[in-house]
Amino acid sequence: MKLTNDIVVEKAKKIGFDLIGFVRADELKEESHHLKEWLAKGFQAGMEYMERNIDKRKDVSLILPEAKSIISLAVNYYTGKKHSNQKGKGKLSRYAWGKDYHLIIWEMLKALESELKDADPSFKSKSYVDTGPVMDKAWAVKSG
Repeated sequence: MKLTNDIVVEKAKKIGFDLIGFVRADELKEESHHLKEWLAKGFQAGMEYMERNIDKRKDVSLILPEAKSIISLAVNYYTGKKHSNQKGKGKLSRYAWGKDYHLIIWEMLKALESELKDADPSFKSKSYVDTGPVMDKAWAVKSG
């Protein structure tokens, strides 16, 4: 079966993704230029890894030559629990209130990849959760 955006959305929602967006896997020319300027100003603040693989950050075909689309996925980790207002108690960001989100989303991505591969054996993918040489935020913005 040929995968459509609707099929991907249906399967991703079934697995638990809240937001699903798509964009052509074109080069990020403008975003790459901004990244280079940002790095030149020293804004990476000790994150030297940001200086590596600029070419891959610009062009995902260097990571997955067959790439036609980028699928951006998001999960809402809001719990509804309230921060303590007790004096002397600090606040911890909500994403850190449970199991490491990298692991949770990675498991969900692997499940989605398996579902999509079952639906279309020609499907190929490469997944990252804040870990690869891709500009996650730029792709998410372009994906809607």
